[in-house]
Amino acid sequence: MFLPFDYESPKSLKECLELISEKENVHILAGGTDLVVNIRNGKIRPQLVVDIKNIPELTNVEKINNYIEIGTLVTMNKLSKLPLLQNKYSLLSYAASIMGCYEIRNRATIGGNIINASPGAEMLNPLVVLNAKVVLESLSGKRILSIEEFISGPNKTEIKKNELLTKILIPTIEEEADGIYMRRQRVKGMDLASINCAIFVTNKNDINKRKIKISIGTVTPKPYRPTKVEMLLENNKITKSLISESVKIINSEINPRATSLRASPEYKKFMIGYFLTEGLTKILGDKIK
Repeated sequence: MFLPFDYESPKSLKECLELISEKENVHILAGGTDLVVNIRNGKIRPQLVVDIKNIPELTNVEKINNYIEIGTLVTMNKLSKLPLLQNKYSLLSYAASIMGCYEIRNRATIGGNIINASPGAEMLNPLVVLNAKVVLESLSGKRILSIEEFISGPNKTEIKKNELLTKILIPTIEEEADGIYMRRQRVKGMDLASINCAIFVTNKNDINKRKIKISIGTVTPKPYRPTKVEMLLENNKITKSLISESVKIINSEINPRATSLRASPEYKKFMIGYFLTEGLTKILGDKIK
């Protein structure tokens, strides 16, 4: 049941920022795949809903200077087919292509997926390994935070009440690079991820310059970066024994919730080994012995 609330549909960013600064209990409607459900079940009781779908600049995708800029309203289906996200950035477009069903992907937006900050969100781990940033705008100006700074916990972010997430910035990558996104869920289809993982490797053929970034979801309150493992793998010959050592390090650092409805801690720790082995093997191929 919906309780009464005010509704506004601004046509410009300035008008939107003015609206969200006026009242305390304001919620943004973009795709609505989470907001509408949460209003219906009483989890959210907004005073004002601001529908941002009619603000043209929030749907833009363009390459400017050293960044690919993606508007917060870009849908998952559009994201999955963007020419700018092919090749080096394809782990992000792939993650978008497997989120929910086709109908949901037509509504769900990249900004909404980030703002919701679900531990199993499809966008978060690919954006972490791509060094992405978010642009937050208010009447007083802009703030730019890395995605890792922005996500503070399950369903929690560093956005302020008078701010709007307007863009996602992905640094352009000049060197050779390749990445992979992997997930597991309880049932085939539209279920949320029980555990997911993104791996991104630059200069994979040059052991002295190679860099590896890993981000794992649902094992800690926010996307987990195993920085010790990244450093261990970067300038070493990748072997099965080194991967096994890496898995032990990760599993000693994490403490997945035993109360999770989707997967046990033991399953998540097992899957980390699978993800590292599968992901690094697909990226580096026969270089792993």
